[in-house]
Amino acid sequence: MFLTALILSFAADLIFLKSGKTMAGEVLEEQDTQVKIRLRKNAVWIPRVDIDHIETTAQLREQYRGRSAKAASAADHRTLALWCRERSLAEEEAAEWTAVAAADPANEEAHKALGHVLADGRWMTAEEARKALGLVDRDGEEVTPLRAKILDLLDSVASEDLVARGEAKLAIKKLDDAGRAELEKITEESRARLEAAVAKPGSVLSVLQDRARPLSGLLVDLVTDERQFPSKGASDATLRQMRGWVSDLDRIGTDPAGAFFGGDPKLSRDAERLSRADLALGNEDRAAALRGAFLKNVGAEAVFRAGDLFKALRTKVDDINKSVEMSEAERGLLDALNTYRLRCGRGPLRWNDKLAACARQHSEEMKKLDYFAHVSPVAKYATMTKRIGVAGFKSKWAGENLARGDDPPAVILQALQDSPGHHRNLLFADYTRVGIAKEGEFWTMNFGGDPEE
Repeated sequence: MFLTALILSFAADLIFLKSGKTMAGEVLEEQDTQVKIRLRKNAVWIPRVDIDHIETTAQLREQYRGRSAKAASAADHRTLALWCRERSLAEEEAAEWTAVAAADPANEEAHKALGHVLADGRWMTAEEARKALGLVDRDGEEVTPLRAKILDLLDSVASEDLVARGEAKLAIKKLDDAGRAELEKITEESRARLEAAVAKPGSVLSVLQDRARPLSGLLVDLVTDERQFPSKGASDATLRQMRGWVSDLDRIGTDPAGAFFGGDPKLSRDAERLSRADLALGNEDRAAALRGAFLKNVGAEAVFRAGDLFKALRTKVDDINKSVEMSEAERGLLDALNTYRLRCGRGPLRWNDKLAACARQHSEEMKKLDYFAHVSPVAKYATMTKRIGVAGFKSKWAGENLARGDDPPAVILQALQDSPGHHRNLLFADYTRVGIAKEGEFWTMNFGGDPEE
């Protein structure tokens, strides 16, 4: 998009302070001991003892007229234009840059200051450039008719209408040389901007950390507050908000480059264009490849691990959990749980054999007796407290989550997150131990704090 002008300063009085600083504003009122100055956003009183002198707009313009009468060369007018800029004399500055451009038609600095653009080998106003190049406005972008046509085709490639999608792909494949060259130019520009955006992983991770911290804080505050997230009757709106935050954190953890692109409208647009062009032409998805390469470079969960308060503990817990024998499904849920806690700033849960035995007994019993509940029909195991006691686990804190289904661990975790009480167990800060058992379609998770000997 062309800018009509770059000179955006405003005329103002200059207040020179004895400290050496200068303030630009408007003198509203002068008293014996202080002067009231209106700045851009507010008005302030400045003690007279702090003021060296004041140059009003009228005085500055009088000085300008004297200087302008002496300016003869392009260099003279440039010097005066900068003098005007320092004093916020916008109209006068524009006049001087115009004089520079008249004396030196190829002067890039002057033309850019005036908001001119280089088109067809010559400098012209933005409006003149639009007419010369036949530019049209497309969603806020000034583009040529050819580019607009190709961008429309790329949008259609992602259409939900299968017919429109097929027609767009066919039209792209049949583009003439000029059209194909413009398509290549669009995709190369997009690829270059995306590649440059992730060239410094540290900067990307820093931006994503700034996004993740408030998200995780909001999520934990919601989940742990029973008034906002009641065990019974949590509203659909609250569930949608919770799922949205969880989804955003998941994207940041598993696809950091994609999350980074998605947070910037221009980069997001570039990623879409690149992927759609590759889809239409049957090429490798270069946007996806860029995201994958970035993830491989920084590592999964790099955003969260970079600021992890439990680094040493996580290494120890991961080593312990890896050595424990459990089913693939059980390990999948354990890993998903600890990853989720990591994203929310919670400590990892270490596998505990006694809690695992308690969980195994309850899952086997539910499968055998065909019921699904925290309360058992068998007196010895009637409640979670009794079951944990029989298993020999003692702790100040204990909890239990149940789930039913043969779905993958990620789906089971989502179901538990949708249940406020179960979700609070997932993120309870004082839990340090866990045991998980799946028998048939019955899942049991038993949680505990530090064991008491």
